[in-house]
Amino acid sequence: MDYSVTPHLVHLSPAVPGRRTLRLPNAQGHRVAALSGEIWVTQERRRDDIVLRPGESVELEGRGLALVTAFEPADVEVIPPAERPATIPRLTGADVASYERRARRMRAEAINALVAAAWRRLRGLLG
Repeated sequence: MDYSVTPHLVHLSPAVPGRRTLRLPNAQGHRVAALSGEIWVTQERRRDDIVLRPGESVELEGRGLALVTAFEPADVEVIPPAERPATIPRLTGADVASYERRARRMRAEAINALVAAAWRRLRGLLG
C-alpha cells in the first residue's frame, strides 16, 4: 500500500490483500507510531529493524524506502516531517482513548467497505 494516497491514520491487516504492508518512499524524518497491534519497521540500507507495540513510535532516519508491516491487525499513524511539531507532546489517557475510538471506527469502516464490495461481487456473479 502506498502511503502517499492515504491519510495519516492507516489500518493494516495481514488478512486483507494489499493492506499488510505500508510503503514509505523517502522516509527520512517521518514518525511512525503504533496505535494498536504490533508492527515491524524496516528501512532501506539500515541493519536495525524495529518492532513497535501499541503506544511506541520511531522517527525514521534512512533516506530510502521504509516498510511498515503488520503482524496482526494494527492501526498506525504516520506523521511526515513537515507536519510534526518541534516537540512531540506526551499522550494522556484521554488522547489514547480518542485514538482508540478513531482506530475502532476506521477498522469498522474498512470491514464494512470490504463486506459491501464482496456482496456486490457476489451479486454480480449470481446475476
